[in-house]
Amino acid sequence: MIQVFPLYEMENWNWLKSISPHSECEIVLHPCALSPIGKLGKGDVWVITKEAQRKGYKVTLAWDCLPTNSDFANQLADFEDLQPYIFNAIRVCDYGVLKYVAPSYPTQLILKSGHHNLRSVQTLVEKYESNLRRLVFSNEVPIKRLEEWNQTLPLEKELLVLGSLNLFHSPRRLLSAGLHLEDSRPETSEFLTGTGYSEEDRRHFQFTETPLGTTMFLDKLLFLMDDMDRLVSAGFTHLRVNFHAVAVECNQDLLGKVLHEPFNRELVQQLRQSFRVPLTRGFSRANKTDRQFDKLSNAAMKRHQPHSIGTILESAKNRYLVIEPKVELETNRHYCFKTPDKREVVKPFAWFRKPFDKPCDRTSSSGIWIASPIPGLCSGTLILDHPP
Repeated sequence: MIQVFPLYEMENWNWLKSISPHSECEIVLHPCALSPIGKLGKGDVWVITKEAQRKGYKVTLAWDCLPTNSDFANQLADFEDLQPYIFNAIRVCDYGVLKYVAPSYPTQLILKSGHHNLRSVQTLVEKYESNLRRLVFSNEVPIKRLEEWNQTLPLEKELLVLGSLNLFHSPRRLLSAGLHLEDSRPETSEFLTGTGYSEEDRRHFQFTETPLGTTMFLDKLLFLMDDMDRLVSAGFTHLRVNFHAVAVECNQDLLGKVLHEPFNRELVQQLRQSFRVPLTRGFSRANKTDRQFDKLSNAAMKRHQPHSIGTILESAKNRYLVIEPKVELETNRHYCFKTPDKREVVKPFAWFRKPFDKPCDRTSSSGIWIASPIPGLCSGTLILDHPP
């Protein structure tokens, strides 16, 4: 049976009432003065901390922005003003902040997506081993690689399993740029939210602006709850939930049972079905190995290359293919498509056209052509002749 140690990121002390008591439960707080996604003022931080610790929860303070030299003094003053000694740990991601915090406080280090080098992580662990308690891994690093790292890193390891995924962050206040609001030190928890619309994909992306900048989020929530047994077996000791992102989007009773009871796959599926927003597995499946790079130099692909009669350069799902033929292709015959991962698909084209031209039933033996979509094909797929 699998038991997880859940972490909750939250921005409202009333949400503490929704959490089932648990000895290993931990609350992560993001103050607006120290975190790019922070919405909590100093008073809010103290209220939640006092109430959470009264209930027996651990409380971690996040100082997870990347301050410039000119910002550091102000942020340091805000950090000291929050009385950091009352927290169970301080969470950081900037090396300058780490250098200041680690010698004095129990520290959790956030490893951003750029950390693909085990030796660099080991160096940080060795340098700050006295107070460095946990590594917070990025969801962009392949799970298989993290499994290997966990065998050699002697600290607690954490991964996000449920919540919102940040697409990008700008230190500028983009939403209020047209409102002529004056920039000021982040002394309050004021923030703006907005929605960006992509006409091409017809998707809505959420934006949040705080005094430390603007963050854009994916339009789907990350959901890895059904992999919790595998993640715990792989060495992860703490699995994080963005409670502020999911609190109103799912059945909270089911969420509590999944997190605080022995792992039950049926309960996890019920929880998944209770969500009212789209879910995604993020990079856990699409980027779990370096396989996509191996595809590019696949020996089998090289063997077929001299015999190919064309190549697929781009694939837009359910919309079109961009192809580069070596011979004339026709719509009234089947072709064999050899994908980079060695799959074979035999299908005909429904139409061809040159960019900005009308559809036709035949290509020339050169140039770039747009063709009808065929499921399962991707860029790098070879087009081979197929006997009638």
